[in-house]
Amino acid sequence: MIHDLPEHDKSCEKCGNFLSQIGAEEREQLETISVRVIVKKHKRLKYACRGCGETIVLAKGPFEAIEKGIPGPNLLAQVLVDKYADHLPLYRQEQRFARIGLPINRSTLWNWVRLSAVSLVPLVEAMKQDLLVIGHIFSDDTTMPTLREQIPENLGKQAKRNYMWVYTGLSKENKKFPIVIYDFAEGRGSEYPLAFLKDFKGYLQADAYSSYNPLYECLEGSDLAQCIEACWAHVRRKFVEALKANPNSIAKEVLEMIGDLYKREKEFREKGLIAEKIAQRRQKFSKLQLDKIYAWLITYEPQVAPKGLLGQAISYALSNWKALTVYTQDGRLEIDNNRSERCIKGVVLGRKNYMFMGSVQGGSAAATIYSLIETCKQNNVDPLAYLADVLAKIPTHPNKQIHELLPYHWKPPQSHQIPSGQDKKVA
Repeated sequence: MIHDLPEHDKSCEKCGNFLSQIGAEEREQLETISVRVIVKKHKRLKYACRGCGETIVLAKGPFEAIEKGIPGPNLLAQVLVDKYADHLPLYRQEQRFARIGLPINRSTLWNWVRLSAVSLVPLVEAMKQDLLVIGHIFSDDTTMPTLREQIPENLGKQAKRNYMWVYTGLSKENKKFPIVIYDFAEGRGSEYPLAFLKDFKGYLQADAYSSYNPLYECLEGSDLAQCIEACWAHVRRKFVEALKANPNSIAKEVLEMIGDLYKREKEFREKGLIAEKIAQRRQKFSKLQLDKIYAWLITYEPQVAPKGLLGQAISYALSNWKALTVYTQDGRLEIDNNRSERCIKGVVLGRKNYMFMGSVQGGSAAATIYSLIETCKQNNVDPLAYLADVLAKIPTHPNKQIHELLPYHWKPPQSHQIPSGQDKKVA
């Protein structure tokens, strides 16, 4: 945008000579361009033999994300990212499309989501294979209300309480890539993590939820090393609640000691220590701090009301003490289960907006799309660009090369890359 003087102002007021340009002042302003929807019309040219009249050949059409579907991959990616990354329910997307003169019913949008999820399932299955060989996985879950099937027996009944489980970890490759997979389930029993982890060998870090207990018995004699059902973040949270209820509570003492444990862990991360070194330093320093915390808990347990917030916090820590100290034995382990809890936050935010899943099929589709979007986010990949490219490629991509399309291996097309040293342009 060039702003010039009017012609009558380009002469000198004193001598009358024409003014010469000697420079310019520049500043940048951020602006948006309204959403623009286009229609692509595909023409397949047809040829025939004029000699014999028996041969007719039709040019092949493009492979599509949804066969014979109206939406292109960019539009599909936008709908998926709006719903599962930015938590915009389909009925709100329907309203937004209507404002720009594009009436798309929410049932049509859901059909696009469903068919897109079906085509993306092979990617999540490939990610699961990478996750199960890591040897160290974090897990958590959250409720996911789901509407019942519309049959006479279900009339008047409330939505079912289904669950969204999450499993996450860092890949075994030289460069550690986060992998996040969601699994929609109709319950919260131990059979669900057991089914997901049936081929897993290593450590599973989770909270102290009782459904993980049967993993010990069901996997007894297998190569599953340990299910660590404890999290120092949960312990700390309970003491924080006790301190909020009573600012003069002695809970402040133990919170300071727990804070020292976390300071030590931060130091290990900042120094980039390998697992063996971390285990050694935990045995040398963290274990001494844990002994102090344990002594504090034992001292004050009989002195506080068992049913009070402080008494419950102390009881929780002592009942899970063995599991709370396992992390000092292996440098690969982490002090808490926050890695998986952070992955749950996106699902919880989405649930506050769309309230419930419309069906079990909707929950499964959400798990597939959430898996890819959250893995993109944790690997600093733009989920919109990723899904638009992958949805266009996956119909013809060889199954043997499916790993090329996973978020942590994906390379953006040249059209999505901005060469260094050049200005960014809004297209």
